[in-house]
Amino acid sequence: MVSGGFKVAVSGTDSLMKKKLQLYSGEFPDVQLFFINEHLEMPDADLHVLPARDAGNVFGRMTGESPPVICFGAPDNMGLCLSAGCIDYLCLPWTADEFFERVRRGCGTWTLRHDGYTLVLRGDRILRRLAVGTGPEARVRLTAAEQRIMRLFFRNRGRCFGREMITELLGGGMCSGSRKIDMTVSRLRKKTSVLIYGPSEKVSRKPDQLIKNEPGRGWGIM
Repeated sequence: MVSGGFKVAVSGTDSLMKKKLQLYSGEFPDVQLFFINEHLEMPDADLHVLPARDAGNVFGRMTGESPPVICFGAPDNMGLCLSAGCIDYLCLPWTADEFFERVRRGCGTWTLRHDGYTLVLRGDRILRRLAVGTGPEARVRLTAAEQRIMRLFFRNRGRCFGREMITELLGGGMCSGSRKIDMTVSRLRKKTSVLIYGPSEKVSRKPDQLIKNEPGRGWGIM
């Protein structure tokens, strides 16, 4: 969380709803709202909230570093937005209370795109692979240590982290002198491979592992 609260970029709301959100925002000091033009982006936001009609354009420009997105609109558009990578959906009509509840929950979420899939990591230690087309959603439960390391990888795509750096950044009993980190990352690699490619795949032969092992540098998501 950034200093002063979560930064939430909001676009596409009508003037009445904008006034309601501004009025209620005083009751939620941990959420900072920034109302932006629907054609603009706010890269340093922790979350974007936008209408379903803009989802296609936004998801087409998303990268691994893009903030998660919550869409709002008619119930008929929910499935399409969720399958495209939206982490949550507000069905019209929605209230200001519901908005802030969903936003708070969404700000504890990290998203990442890999090999055509959207992965979502939430504070409940569930790593999800969002449904593609008519296919089912897949999910796997992480341990507390796995969650912390996975969150580090999610937020630092393109960087590698060795044992010592992971210990320094995360601490919390992660002893670099043992092989605890090695075993934790090994379990993470197996879990993410099964999550993406399915349990029947021979994941050990897959060259496109989500978590890479770079000799001499450590592990990371490239």
